[in-house]
Amino acid sequence: MEVDQKKPLNSLYQGPAKGKFASSLGPAS
Repeated sequence: MEVDQKKPLNSLYQGPAKGKFASSLGPAS
């Protein structure tokens, strides 16, 4: 998600998981 990409924590997950982890964990991560 674009909003997740803005966050540094989600950005790290987006690297290997390509946002899949970020989407699953959501903003809670």
